Amino acid sequence: MSFSVNAATIHELEAEVNGIENIIRDLRDKQISLRTQCNSNLPFFCLPLELCIAIFSLACHKGRLPERQDSEKIPLVTTPFVISAVCHGWRVMAHSVPKLWCSVSLCVWPYVKDHSEIQAKLLDQWLQLAQALPLSIIMAFDRDELEVAEASSGDDEASDNDESFNSQSEECLAAVAAVTSVVTSRSHQWESLDLFLPFYWTKIFASGMGHCPNLKSLDLCTDTEGVDSWSRSRPPFSTTFRDAPKLRTVMIDDENVELLLHQLEELGFWGYVPSEAFFSQCTDLKIYRQQSLFIAPDTSRSFVHLSKLVSLEISSSQPKHLLGCLVTPSLVSITLSLGGSVKVEAFKAFLTHSGVALKHLSIINYVPPEEELMWKLFNALPNLSHLEIDIQSNLWTSSPHHWPQRFFNYFSTPNTTSGSLPLPHLTNFTYRGRLEFLELQTIMKPRNVGSGNSVEVDTLEKVLLARWNAGLHSDAGAERLQEFSLFITDLPKLVTEMEQSVIVKELRKEGMHLAFKLVD
Repeated sequence: MSFSVNAATIHELEAEVNGIENIIRDLRDKQISLRTQCNSNLPFFCLPLELCIAIFSLACHKGRLPERQDSEKIPLVTTPFVISAVCHGWRVMAHSVPKLWCSVSLCVWPYVKDHSEIQAKLLDQWLQLAQALPLSIIMAFDRDELEVAEASSGDDEASDNDESFNSQSEECLAAVAAVTSVVTSRSHQWESLDLFLPFYWTKIFASGMGHCPNLKSLDLCTDTEGVDSWSRSRPPFSTTFRDAPKLRTVMIDDENVELLLHQLEELGFWGYVPSEAFFSQCTDLKIYRQQSLFIAPDTSRSFVHLSKLVSLEISSSQPKHLLGCLVTPSLVSITLSLGGSVKVEAFKAFLTHSGVALKHLSIINYVPPEEELMWKLFNALPNLSHLEIDIQSNLWTSSPHHWPQRFFNYFSTPNTTSGSLPLPHLTNFTYRGRLEFLELQTIMKPRNVGSGNSVEVDTLEKVLLARWNAGLHSDAGAERLQEFSLFITDLPKLVTEMEQSVIVKELRKEGMHLAFKLVD
């Protein structure tokens, strides 16, 4: 067969193939059109666009990645992509709702070759769908995965192949930059930024940032493990946030991050207590959180006056240093740990020199085993309306007495002098933790159910009745307890009995909010 005949045959075949492809394309278009027409009759697609947007917006991820708290890992939220994969109609609808895409959580993953490039492309697609809306960015890393990757790169076998890994290598930093650049190029759209990355990755992120004119909330935590002291003294974000006129909420781990401190309303530290000079510039501060005290501050520092502060949270077993230097006359709510007489006395001294009329008190992690300390503390808080006690399950095992039973009796026992109940303005009470406690010497022995170590149903019923009827008789000016919640880690039988209690049922009918739950 001649060349010209072959060429003609090929040309005819190509024409037939093109014709078939056109037919297939037309059929697919017709199929999509029919599916769209069918979907348009579904109740969901008959809703106004505003309602559809509201429904899809419920899928937006809020909060931070679990690695920040080193808690149990959960899969990253990719709900918008899942919605887009349901069907063509859903994809069109989801892609037409920019609000659905303006919040993103990302775990940076430069451990696998080409993975960062794919991750960067997906992230770019995601943020493009947000259009010009303000962005909420959460970017973190998995410390466990990083340690595994670096450990495997130290093996002889791993070091000889392409799977070896070094988090500070040029290749790794380039992979990190490929992902972070997608986010930093949109810094003008940031409304909220939550960042938790290794030190050298954070430097890459900071170097690509522009101005942040719309940033309102900032959460920075840098993993400095393995970083030398010279590098650590030069934080990546030292001058990055000078131009953030809307920034009001900040959580950082280094006071050398340059901020417009005078405009901050909510501030938190992941590490040590900031200096007096730092605090003195926070003139508008209303909420302060101290997550830990790694370095004891200078005890010779003078008082720092935070006249607008209304809420203080100290998540540390050593709160006395911070309490000793703050003066907060407007304080309404405080959360702290009280693990002994020294801390209780420091707290009482703080209340005295601040002149605080405290209304909300949350005691976490540790509570003094000497109940007399608690009674003195409560007696010093006549205006308290909300009391929350959250105790770790293993912190009471060394208690030499049956404190919980007497604790609840305290709230239903009138004062012998005035005849009124303690904490006369208490309207809300929450307790989380154990209710059955064993003495230290009996921990390894069989439990004696009848030993009286646990709270009884009648004790709780007595408290509820006394607090609900407060103010009806001799307690003029006292307030009723409106909410009472027990979230306990033991005694499931108690939860059942309280739910079956006639008194509980009657109080609920009268309007008292009661919750009894068994939790992990």
